[in-house]
Amino acid sequence: MDGIEIDLSLCGFCRDKIEPGVERYRCSECVGLFLCTKCYHSPQSNLAHTDKAPLPHFCNIETKSDINYWSFIKCDTVYQSFVNSFTSFSKRRCIGVRNENSTTNPINWLTYEEIYDKSQRFGTSLTKYIPRESKVGTMLESLPEWYYVEFACLYYGFTMITINQHLNKAQLPIILNNGEPSVLVVSKYTLPRLIDVIDQYSKLTMVVHVGDEFDENLISKLPQNVQFKMMSELIDQTPTDQIGSHSPLVDGILALVYSSGSTGIPKGQIQTNRQLLNVLQKTYTPELYFLTMSFLSLSHAQRIFDLCTILNGGKIVVYRSTNLDSYLKDVIYIRPTYFWGLPSFWNQFYTRYQYQLQSIKDNNPQLSELELKELAINESRSMLGDRVQLVVTGGSVISQDILHFMKDCWADKVINLYGSTECYHITVNDVLNPDVQHKIIPIPEHPNSGQHPVGELVVLSPRVIKGYYRNEEANICFQDGWFYTGDIVEEYEPRKIRILDRVKNSFKGPQAKYVCPETIESYFYTSSLIRNIFLYGDSYHEFLVAIVIPSDEALERFNASIKDSNLNDNVKLRNYILEDIKLITNQKSIAFWESPRVIKLDNTIWSPENNLYTGTSKMDQVIDLLTSYLEQPFDEQNDSSNINNPTYDILLAPLKVSTLDQISSIATNLIKNEPIMQLIIKKICSKGFAQTKNELLCQWFYTWYNLESITAKRFVLAFVPAFLWVFLYGPSPTTHIGIETCMIGIYNHELVDREGNDNVFQPVSVTMPSFIFKSVTPDAESALTESTLKQLNLQSVPVMVERALTRIDAVTTANRTQILRTNIKVYNANLTYMPEISRTMFCEMCIRVSATGYPFLPLAQDSPSQHHHHNNNNNNNNINEQSSSSLASMVKSSDALFEESAPLSQSENLIERQRKERESRKQFRMTSYLELDYQLQSHHNQHLTNGNGNTTHQHTTITTTTTNNSKIVKRLYITESVYRELITGLTYCAFQDSTKSMATIALKSINQRASHDLVPEIMLYSNSVINVLQHQHQN
Repeated sequence: MDGIEIDLSLCGFCRDKIEPGVERYRCSECVGLFLCTKCYHSPQSNLAHTDKAPLPHFCNIETKSDINYWSFIKCDTVYQSFVNSFTSFSKRRCIGVRNENSTTNPINWLTYEEIYDKSQRFGTSLTKYIPRESKVGTMLESLPEWYYVEFACLYYGFTMITINQHLNKAQLPIILNNGEPSVLVVSKYTLPRLIDVIDQYSKLTMVVHVGDEFDENLISKLPQNVQFKMMSELIDQTPTDQIGSHSPLVDGILALVYSSGSTGIPKGQIQTNRQLLNVLQKTYTPELYFLTMSFLSLSHAQRIFDLCTILNGGKIVVYRSTNLDSYLKDVIYIRPTYFWGLPSFWNQFYTRYQYQLQSIKDNNPQLSELELKELAINESRSMLGDRVQLVVTGGSVISQDILHFMKDCWADKVINLYGSTECYHITVNDVLNPDVQHKIIPIPEHPNSGQHPVGELVVLSPRVIKGYYRNEEANICFQDGWFYTGDIVEEYEPRKIRILDRVKNSFKGPQAKYVCPETIESYFYTSSLIRNIFLYGDSYHEFLVAIVIPSDEALERFNASIKDSNLNDNVKLRNYILEDIKLITNQKSIAFWESPRVIKLDNTIWSPENNLYTGTSKMDQVIDLLTSYLEQPFDEQNDSSNINNPTYDILLAPLKVSTLDQISSIATNLIKNEPIMQLIIKKICSKGFAQTKNELLCQWFYTWYNLESITAKRFVLAFVPAFLWVFLYGPSPTTHIGIETCMIGIYNHELVDREGNDNVFQPVSVTMPSFIFKSVTPDAESALTESTLKQLNLQSVPVMVERALTRIDAVTTANRTQILRTNIKVYNANLTYMPEISRTMFCEMCIRVSATGYPFLPLAQDSPSQHHHHNNNNNNNNINEQSSSSLASMVKSSDALFEESAPLSQSENLIERQRKERESRKQFRMTSYLELDYQLQSHHNQHLTNGNGNTTHQHTTITTTTTNNSKIVKRLYITESVYRELITGLTYCAFQDSTKSMATIALKSINQRASHDLVPEIMLYSNSVINVLQHQHQN
């Protein structure tokens, strides 16, 4: 149809003019073909059909041309626009599903009228269960039912929450608790993901299941207050003649679109009527016949493309698989007119072209290079069918070579879009849209060495979203209507920009030059030997490294398979790919510091299913792999076959390949990712952690801290409170050798001048047991008494930590205090940069360390649930405390605490003081970031008894027992100098709103211990801080 002008007001057969309002038949296969009613019934009208699809073609009756329809559809609200669209195109085909069992009818179609009907019936049924303005979450793969939910929410005033079906266990609870949906729509594929986290979200009232087949065992795990309904059941509840009146949202939030979480916590992007309407109306293309395939996650950009298609009266074939082979096979049947894909798709498409080019060259050596290229281009072009009108790429950086290849195939039909879910349609083919204002903000760490402006792009557009839902921290990227994109760009001509990389992805590489890995990777994707590549480096090594997944062509040449577990041992294949990388480096004039010198071959295919691509195909591998590792039990982690798994090779790639680790960029993302931080804390405090030198986390911590990266150091320091607790509380010698190694590593790095850093994790040889355990006889109690510990400490000469000390390779009685003080001092020095979860954990650690083994319960631990009385047989001595990670329930309001607090005095009776404090805090319940199982034991020697010997009062304490029948409670002994460092850190925390209450509790707990042990210095030190806090509160 190229070059043919089509007058949509003329009959395609008799060429008579069709007046507006007069019925005509519109062909669903031939672009722009209308037939008058007379010609349509004539057998000869088949000659007017130009498309090669088997006749007869499906035609539907309409009364206007597409241009006239658009003038009717376009209006002031998203709601009315779609109502007009469904009304205008009611008989057209809308959503299609591939029918693999039929070659004559390869697609089962739903019309606009059917989609409209099912959406209204589903929405009407929802109004019987939830009120207007409720939130409805949708966690589905590409299914027609997604659109039922989309339009039901639009028609009946619900806010839709789009959730990526590939989200992991750490991310899903964040979205649920942030967005707070009342209803969640799931499928057989996504229901198990919900069940895994259902106990972490309490506001769900209904689960709607798409499909009549489901696992009844999973349904039985839903809370009793959550209803379970099938979508077909809800649709059937409302017959067509009982559809309720529409009540759309106009000024509210139409949708919350959650990001993939690749930069940390997923963010809910607020879509309003104004913003979404500007996006949809921007896409109107009257000359384009919309027939497209929906194959990416509908929770992000694919959803917008599909909504645009429906608004324009187009057709969509939903496709679930992400496999390129099966996808291209089905394209043959569908033959889309409008095609879009992310650069990752076009990278693979280009690799196939190169393979075809080489194959043609081998079979036709007599042909010239130009002739060979033309044949290969023709084959590549035919892979997307013969009626492509528009080919779009976008979402991330694409290689210029691949973009030129696309233009060789489809000429000026190729469009390179740049935008984001926060602001769609920023540029088209590098040119800023007319309604986009822009600024380029220089990045201090990324100096501009060229003649064109380089920096972070900031835009102002009517398509910029309102912000992120309930996320003030992330909303700093929205300032006075301007959106800080986080993308590094170069403005090479006025209002023409070139995307270089993400700010968070760039790093300072060799020669102190900044490297944009995404741009460099796009060059290497032009190699026919590379399926996927991950580039990494830093400024402390002379070269970059890369993880490479070979292409099918590369594997075939060397008789290798992607299933080979020892793929990296194929030296010939590895060297062959490396030589190709060097060739591309020379061809593209890539600087030597931007090209990898060492590569490692891996056989893990990147996909959304294994989280090496997110639903938007952005690489999120470190966070997802680390999450999966942290959730494994220790027997699986310590199995050598798991530790050597290629998945973990990618996670530890810098360590495995060149004795490096990911530093600042990864550390920055992880320290902001609270779910990951919680999982790491839980892992550190879990039974069996760090018993072997292979423990992955200890390798990371030790290596990161010895690199000259302040961000990496602060990431490690964030877990010092957990280190200290496990170090002090360990039940037996050498139980946590990995943690000891990290603490000794921090000490050595801070206090000893060494010529070089250890690049490979080498656990120290702990020649003396940790925690000063010693057995006099084989059957004797293993822990030294507290008095002995004090004597040992007095025998050693105190050493000021400010002095340079000798390197420590083992924990001994003499250096134990030095190690503790040093770790706490370094932590205190960085408290300003510690995340809230770390500071809260520090306060809790102080409470537990000061209270364990003492005949009083710290104020934070006291609750009515812990007040028990003995029976005559003393069978109720043990109470299990359940811990949780809810920060909100960890602290009470600081006002109430200050009102109830008073400086402790020696003269006041300890028991009476404790009783008063219990009465004043009956409702307070502390929950724990230090996720351990504790045992609350009674201390018989502390009971007050009446004359008959009956117990009238009981004191409980946080403790543990090393033997089943032991009545000896282990106390955690630390020196006054260590307590001074703890109080210093708590003083800072006490003046931070987020940790004020916890720090106050910790200070009082330390004060209680000092009072019990009669340590005047610590009593005065802690009392002075408490008095200052109380005075500040009163003023």
